[in-house]
Amino acid sequence: MTRSFLADEHVKRVFVTELRANGYTVEWVPDSYDPGKTDADHLQYATRNDLTIITNDTDFLRLHTQYDHAGLVIYDDQNLPVHAFIRAIKRIDRFVPGAELDGNVVWLDEWTDE
Repeated sequence: MTRSFLADEHVKRVFVTELRANGYTVEWVPDSYDPGKTDADHLQYATRNDLTIITNDTDFLRLHTQYDHAGLVIYDDQNLPVHAFIRAIKRIDRFVPGAELDGNVVWLDEWTDE
């Protein structure tokens, strides 16, 4: 079973589109609800809906310990190619059990070949 994600407004549309094309359920903040909400609101929404957050906003790092959540996948390489992003998500999905990701942070950059 694949994870379901909430991609915040900082995640490129092409990443969201490709994740969906690869069979992942992805809610994207600009499409799903008010993108002006705070990071805490995003965490609460993701928690209520059992969604793993994908973001390149490191502000989530200071907030994530305040919430029970289905995990954060954070990347900081703004020039990450789409194929590398998708391959890294697939690796995380395959090799990081849900229970291991729950409440924790995974750095996507550590799962790329780039």
